[in-house]
Amino acid sequence: MNVHRNAATELPGHSGNGGSAAPGTEEGFGLLVGHSDAMRRLYQQIRECAPTDDSVFLIGEAGSGKERVARTIHQQSRRSHAEFVPLFCGALSPELLESELFGDARPGFGTASREGTGYLRRAANGTLFLDDITEMNAGLQARLLQVLEARGAEPATRIVAATSMDPEEAVERGRLNDAMYRRLAQVRICVPTLRERGGDVILLAEHFLAERNAETGVVKQFTEGARDALRAHDWPGNVRELKEAVRHSHLLAANMIRIEDLPGRVSSAGPGDEDYIRVNVGTPLSEVERRTILSTLEHYDGDKKKAADTLRISLKTLYNRLKQYDHRR
Repeated sequence: MNVHRNAATELPGHSGNGGSAAPGTEEGFGLLVGHSDAMRRLYQQIRECAPTDDSVFLIGEAGSGKERVARTIHQQSRRSHAEFVPLFCGALSPELLESELFGDARPGFGTASREGTGYLRRAANGTLFLDDITEMNAGLQARLLQVLEARGAEPATRIVAATSMDPEEAVERGRLNDAMYRRLAQVRICVPTLRERGGDVILLAEHFLAERNAETGVVKQFTEGARDALRAHDWPGNVRELKEAVRHSHLLAANMIRIEDLPGRVSSAGPGDEDYIRVNVGTPLSEVERRTILSTLEHYDGDKKKAADTLRISLKTLYNRLKQYDHRR
């Protein structure tokens, strides 16, 4: 299908194999990992819109990988030689966001204002990624629309915007300027949730585990039981939650990553969901201590003070132990 400019276009899915994957791999495309039907459809959508100058509007749940999709669109475009500039609208105050976006000369408002160059101009000839655009207030959205409509101000900047909200609902609730939405949604892409991606869960888990093995120099593997638990979880936090779960289990496990090494919310059918840990007779005391500390921290949802108080150790000691476990070779 041809992608038409200056019209809001909902790119349809394709049932074919999606073409060739990223160079040297059959497991993904660009910066994305996955070979499910949902991801193959996404890859085809990216292939069709990336070579154009159309603005792209990404819709997907938190943690589904919208920034990686935006980066892949940039990577596959004619703009890949220029800068990809991400701006997270929900992380800044309205005043700072305005300064960073437009480069207003306001002392004390960060790099963009000090240099007199806003993110729009930094992304000239490249791509500006506006994440959580529904967190931008109405006044800033109106100003951005004026700049985009003028086109003379930032003629070479491509915009990729993203939200975890339903855009039509956001318009109705006044969270999204209707005219700006139509301007930015020349191409509209829905990023699939992890629960829609089937076998990609294990593929991604192995990918994140390989990264963690390389970072720490400690090679660990999943048991089949752990794999089953990963498959069974519905992943409300999507890819971000999976990556954190792999990091957690790598820290907790000895050599093989078992069900009880996974976060309790993932291993709901296993021992990891109970208020105890299980160790083999003869396990070194240092390993018992490590598992006890990490399991207690998990029990208290990462609250280090509560974990330290329960373990009757100082907060400093807890931090030192965590640092040691994170960097152990």
